[in-house]
Order: sequence, then C-alpha cells, then structure tokens
Amino acid sequence: MNNRTIIQQSLDYIEENLQTEIMAAELAEMAGLSLFQYYRLFQQATGMPVMQYILRRRLLHGVYAISKGSTKIDAALRFGFDTYPGFYKAFCREF
Repeated sequence: MNNRTIIQQSLDYIEENLQTEIMAAELAEMAGLSLFQYYRLFQQATGMPVMQYILRRRLLHGVYAISKGSTKIDAALRFGFDTYPGFYKAFCREF
C-alpha cells in the first residue's frame, strides 16, 4: 500500500468518526506503521500534525452544525468538547 492510500484511508476514517474519540496510535495501527512513522507521514502529506488536523475538522463541522440550526452547546458536545466556551476558545486559537 502506498503512502497516498494510507493517508487517504486515514482522512476518510477521521471524517467518518469525528464524533468519537480518535487517537493517533489507533490511526497508526490501522496504517501498519509505528506512531513516529505515522506522525511524520501524516504531517508530510497534510502539512499539519494529525491531532491538529482532527481538531480543525471538528471545529469546522461544529461551526457548520451551528450554522444549520444546531444549538451551540449541542454542536460543541457532539464534536468532542466539554463546554461551548471550550469549543469557542479552541476555535479562536485555531483560526
């Protein structure tokens, strides 16, 4: 399996599981790589660390859910944040 396929499978998995806890070790195991190799490959392919990528995707999906009528707290909780202020703070830091 080539690197492009490995990363695409990881990106697909991340998108499908944004509402659950995703660990980098889990993704590395699915890819059949060591954690260090996976971190290096992921950052090389996407330009950002894996956990930052996951955080950014959760924030973007949360904002989209809010724009479609979801309450702020529901969107924050659905995408892995304990509170809306925590979501908001992470959003301000990231963007």
